[in-house]
Amino acid sequence: MTDPMDHWRTPKGVRRAFSDGRYGQVHYRIARPKTPEQVPLICFHLSPGSSRMYAPFLQRMGADRVAIAADTIGFGESSPPPEPKEIEDFAACMGEVLDSLGIGVVDVLGTHTGSEIAVELANQRPDQVRRLVLVSAPVFTEEELDTFRAEYKGVPLAPDGSHLKIRWDMHWHWRGPGVDANLNQLTLAEALHSGERYEWGHRAAFNYPFGARLKDVKQPILVLNPEDDLATQTKRADGLMQNGRIVDLPKDTFGHGMFETHPDDVAEIVRGFLDDEPAKDDTVNPDGAGKKTIASPATRPDFVRRDFFDSRWGQLHYRSIFPPEAERTQRPLICFHASPRSGNAFINVMKVLGTDRIVMAPDTPGFGESEPPPAPVEISDFADVMADFIVKQGFEEVDVFGFHTGSEVATELWHKMPKLVRHIVMYSAPIFTEEELADFRERYTPVTFGDDGMHNVERWQFFWPWLGPDQPIENYATAYNETLRWGPAYSWGHRAAFNYAMATRLKQVTVPVLVLNPEDDLYEQSKRAAEVIQKGRVHDMPGFGHGMMDTRTEEVAAVIRDFVAD
Repeated sequence: MTDPMDHWRTPKGVRRAFSDGRYGQVHYRIARPKTPEQVPLICFHLSPGSSRMYAPFLQRMGADRVAIAADTIGFGESSPPPEPKEIEDFAACMGEVLDSLGIGVVDVLGTHTGSEIAVELANQRPDQVRRLVLVSAPVFTEEELDTFRAEYKGVPLAPDGSHLKIRWDMHWHWRGPGVDANLNQLTLAEALHSGERYEWGHRAAFNYPFGARLKDVKQPILVLNPEDDLATQTKRADGLMQNGRIVDLPKDTFGHGMFETHPDDVAEIVRGFLDDEPAKDDTVNPDGAGKKTIASPATRPDFVRRDFFDSRWGQLHYRSIFPPEAERTQRPLICFHASPRSGNAFINVMKVLGTDRIVMAPDTPGFGESEPPPAPVEISDFADVMADFIVKQGFEEVDVFGFHTGSEVATELWHKMPKLVRHIVMYSAPIFTEEELADFRERYTPVTFGDDGMHNVERWQFFWPWLGPDQPIENYATAYNETLRWGPAYSWGHRAAFNYAMATRLKQVTVPVLVLNPEDDLYEQSKRAAEVIQKGRVHDMPGFGHGMMDTRTEEVAAVIRDFVAD
């Protein structure tokens, strides 16, 4: 039986990284063989979505070439531009990814919006792009454009979560063969990740004169036409290509999700078009030789950078801010998030506290963008990974800031490395009675993905009562969407938290501890920390609640700053 986590894990041999771009950082997935034999391939995803759709396909194609899939600007993990951009801008940014990796001649593959980006890149860089594979090549009539613009406009956020049902149904209706509720959930999670930028890719796609630009392409083109929502429009590309052909794909095998459900079949087709000419020595630079750099906001000291660290279970994702060395007067601060959230929760606090110290926020394994362990683990295991992460940074002393489950990780980290941790700040201290634990374990159970998608609406409504004071629905949606990042592993953090003997372990801590206690779902539990803390206090925060790190950033940061200062 297939493990439901299989689609959510990064396949062996595929790695993730960031390059600096004109709007910040561009995230990409990459597979590299020891000795590349074919021209590199770069893949562009549909909108809204991410390069995650290509991960199994990259594993296959990366056996004999450098195979890359980049998140287009504003989608996946790539930094967004300040306002909506056009396909020409998307393509220029993808060209900069190639430059950053030192890649010369390249083949390109695009799906839907990604097909337009591929065509534009071929026109912008005719001497660099060798061949194109387009999964759908949408040539619209004006009437169709009006219809598509109306159909694919943004779905407004609804307090009752009904927008999630609408979004689920859109993906479910056009799912391809082999796409079950689990994979549809993954597709939805990637689409929701773009938040309010959901429309930006479609907007650019519908503005782009694809037919006219397709006529300009001189390179060989293979158009794959699955029976999906763009099948009719793709057939019109037949008379527009100088050097291309369309292959209609069998509907019982191919469609939306085919790179995940049938990666071997797709790879065989793509190889048949690309592999008749081995790569020349000067067309592949797998180590980034000859790479180019550009001016990027990601190089500013106030930019929250993102990167990966190799942990025991795969790549661990983290955010960091590094002020100029001369201004680092305080110890580094390491932040551990709540479950099932990510380090994204700390971004605004990081910007305030990161003016005089290094601040880092890793995603715990199985959450955010960090690879999951092979099975559910305990708080002690999370702390081991974080200890390794901190030591590898070269820090001799740090302060730590935990949020809900992260407070337990912070506590256990002190037990692992008492000489490393100088202060512990907690956003809530989850100290439960046995009756509460029984109740929490019953309510925070694994989520079953149903074909109707109502599980998403139910989860939205489950957390909705804890909407914090002055927290906009957009902020709530961002936090909710983060909880979807690892699908079936959603409950693993809660399981570990409910197994941890917080009161006992906190009572043994000998460094100063500050518990921030807003009026949220752990308000009563956090009060109990006052009875066990050796040094420190519980700081009640009336009027504060979930989302306070975004809505009351300066006030929260000021309390933390005062406490950790020597």
